[in-house]
Amino acid sequence: GIDWTAVTTARMKGWRTRTFTEKVCYHHRKMGTANVGTIGAWFKQGKKDYFLGGHPLWQFFRMFYQMKRRPYVVGGFCMFAGYAWAAIRRVERVVSKDLMAFHRMEQMNRLKGFWSGTRATGRE
Repeated sequence: GIDWTAVTTARMKGWRTRTFTEKVCYHHRKMGTANVGTIGAWFKQGKKDYFLGGHPLWQFFRMFYQMKRRPYVVGGFCMFAGYAWAAIRRVERVVSKDLMAFHRMEQMNRLKGFWSGTRATGRE
């Protein structure tokens, strides 16, 4: 949440960001599973994707992408269900309209890149 918001806001303001792949962190359990378990973590991730302003079309395609990860099929479906639940309940979004628009633009650019066969960073 807060890390994503900081990095995405920096990109929105024209800063260049990068990932340090040489740094590793070992988690002793699956991230996000505290108090909710694996299935609950997927549902919670979907809700988080909604209140951080994710595009519904992106989320739809993401559901299928995540279905190939454990727990197969169920995880992706639960993530989409969490997003849909938050949308139906109109959960308050925690990001500005500008940040949400920027985030959605990046997502749509990445989808366009995927379908056109070019690697898109989202900032094109």
